[in-house]
Amino acid sequence: MLLVNEDNTTRTHASNPLGAYIDAKERGKAAMAQHTEFFESDEHLNRLDEVAAIIKEFFGRFPDYTTPRGLNRKRPFESVKVAEVGRTLSKTPIAVKNERLYKPLLALGNVEVQSKNGHLLIRVYPVDKA
Repeated sequence: MLLVNEDNTTRTHASNPLGAYIDAKERGKAAMAQHTEFFESDEHLNRLDEVAAIIKEFFGRFPDYTTPRGLNRKRPFESVKVAEVGRTLSKTPIAVKNERLYKPLLALGNVEVQSKNGHLLIRVYPVDKA
């Protein structure tokens, strides 16, 4: 699955950040319990390290957080968020972003990349076994 989606819109309404945080944390715990084998596998943890290294090289900092997701889904995924990078992304030429950010991330396989509301969101799915 290969997808890069850049969206330069800015959210204009407020949400309950504490409620969202608690909900995401609880759903993450449940997803981790349901798909422990995937989330704790060396292969998955190595891919997360590679994502973090690519982010560090491009933005000069590590991702803000990762969250296990996929409760009640056949395919779990880890959501990686890099907050407040919209300005960097909008000022960087697409050729540079493709070469230094998107291509290395997508080369990991089964990774979905989205730029939304000034944040970079990366979903790391299980690698399909051939």
